[in-house]
Amino acid sequence: MCKNYHFWKEYFRPTPFKFRWTLLPMQMAFVSSHYIKNDMKTFSVKKEIAIHILFWVIYFMSYFITLSSDKETLFIINNLDIFNITFLFATVSAFYLNYIYILKNSFRSHNLGSILFGFLIAFSYFIAVRYLLEEVVVFYVFGYRNYFEGTSILYYIFDNLHWGATPIFVSSAIWIVIN
Repeated sequence: MCKNYHFWKEYFRPTPFKFRWTLLPMQMAFVSSHYIKNDMKTFSVKKEIAIHILFWVIYFMSYFITLSSDKETLFIINNLDIFNITFLFATVSAFYLNYIYILKNSFRSHNLGSILFGFLIAFSYFIAVRYLLEEVVVFYVFGYRNYFEGTSILYYIFDNLHWGATPIFVSSAIWIVIN
């Protein structure tokens, strides 16, 4: 028997993996990257709901209440018009489409290409929904648009990339923290 038998017995363990004997840290890395379920969450469902409620309260407060430049009033409550409603619908729906469906499927593969493709789908969804609601439906029903008549499609896309970044990146950050 080897002089350091107990030392080697502690650090080399038999495993059911591809190699018969591996180092314990390598074994732990292999197990953690391949055998831990992707559906394990860091927070409970109640905490996840509380995080979402906290985010939406802060978001809606910052959306509807702004600081006043007038010395007599401190805050101004913004009006709720048809374009605010359509924008909020596009924001909330893009947030939860990204949170519930796109992130779950794109991060599961651990492939950068599928993650970037997921972001492309999320941004495309936000742009398409906002265009459909504000430039088609509202124009058909009320007769006016959110953007000027001669607005180019390239300007519309880049402008909505800016407005869609908040719900998509925040939903991604919350999903990464929770999952």
